[in-house]
Amino acid sequence: MTPTPHPLPLAPLQSLGLGDASPVVLAATLAVGLAALLGLVIVVRVVRRSRTDPDSSLRALAVGISLVAAAPLAFVFLDVGLLPDRLRYVAGSVVQGVGLLAVLWGMYGPAGAERRWAERSSADLVVVALALAVGTAVGVAMALVGGAGTLAAGTLAVVVTAGTFVAGQAARAYRRRADPRMLALSAGTVALVVAPNPAALVLLGRGPAHAALGYAGFLILGQALLLVTLSERGG
Repeated sequence: MTPTPHPLPLAPLQSLGLGDASPVVLAATLAVGLAALLGLVIVVRVVRRSRTDPDSSLRALAVGISLVAAAPLAFVFLDVGLLPDRLRYVAGSVVQGVGLLAVLWGMYGPAGAERRWAERSSADLVVVALALAVGTAVGVAMALVGGAGTLAAGTLAVVVTAGTFVAGQAARAYRRRADPRMLALSAGTVALVVAPNPAALVLLGRGPAHAALGYAGFLILGQALLLVTLSERGG
């Protein structure tokens, strides 16, 4: 049976009734508003830090975090009519992918850097295998269950794979250095990149408002954790 294509798992607010004052709709609206506020706080903090931090790897890490945190809001929740739905989903995934690449560059640092959070080793292959499994599972679920188009589901699968890899490398960095910012980066990346779409897909059966609330809830959690990563305290 071929699923009916619809955008809800990728943009759960798309079909919410603005005139519906039910508690779930109000909670979803407030959650999106809070996520937008946290996203703005992250961007402002990154701009300030980029002006003063001489370490290019830390600047790359900060800029990457801002892209990962802001992309869902800018492309998924907001529809200003500039792009068709499918292109908006793909554009959001692409921006998050660019942000994840910047985060990885910041974690590994330039060649010869004395302090790196991530180090290349044979264990990278284990993280890669896990990331491919998670990304493939999410992409297939979005296509078969969520009715997402091939391009949108495929792009999302790639980004989820990259996000899982970043989360795994950050967790390994935390084990080596005991820096709480890396643990926050790992959990925050999972919450922002890996979890929102599957959560929305699971909750979609209870209605678009529940899906929106679940999606936005993970955004808030991830943004709060990434704010910890951007703090000055660490190991």
